[in-house]
Amino acid sequence: MLREINGIRQDNPGLTRRWFQDDYFDLWTWQGEGEDIVAFQLCYDKRSDERALSWRRDHGFDHLRVKTGREETSTAFLQGDGGVFPAVIVSRKLKAASQHLPPVVRKFVFHKVKAYVKGLKEMR
Repeated sequence: MLREINGIRQDNPGLTRRWFQDDYFDLWTWQGEGEDIVAFQLCYDKRSDERALSWRRDHGFDHLRVKTGREETSTAFLQGDGGVFPAVIVSRKLKAASQHLPPVVRKFVFHKVKAYVKGLKEMR
């Protein structure tokens, strides 16, 4: 179950950054006034082949691989192509994990995941 991590650093004036986490996902959101989501990053498959689906209002989507160093203190960074987005698996796991998310966050992220998948199908 995704649970909110409290007390995270807020480094962008005018936006509230939130972090939700479980064993499979990390979900970051950036919200403006009135809970308006302006960006999110959904990291998934954290223990195997971690990738991130990101969306920003001013940029659109990215699907990238998450790379980390071998040390526990190493910083993670996004790199290159994330490969094929496993929409069915991620959607199923997200539905199960998101029951405790705030409704505005849950609805928004599901809407954007569907929009990303639809965009991929239209590109074919």
